[in-house]
Amino acid sequence: MGFATMRLFVYNVKPVDWELKIMKIKGLIIFAALSLAAVAMAETWRLTEEQNWQQVTQSGDDNFVMAAGKAKQLVSTGKTARAKKAFAKFKDDYPELAGEDYDA
Repeated sequence: MGFATMRLFVYNVKPVDWELKIMKIKGLIIFAALSLAAVAMAETWRLTEEQNWQQVTQSGDDNFVMAAGKAKQLVSTGKTARAKKAFAKFKDDYPELAGEDYDA
């Protein structure tokens, strides 16, 4: 059997079942990586008083909004100890919000 026939023989072999499974798994991994990359590039927007969407980083009070969002996320995920610390820091950073309603 010559080199040309051997090469033809190698290219005509159908993949084995486990090779197909590996190809499917690789495809799923690539799809998941691309999906996560798209999620990681997401931005935070908020609705202004004029009913226009604005990026949080473009507004003057972006630190306030991000701190409030982080504290709210901790409460939503059930991490109460970290949420209490976040709200205490939020209260220290923004004393104009502190009051009876805030401490209730």
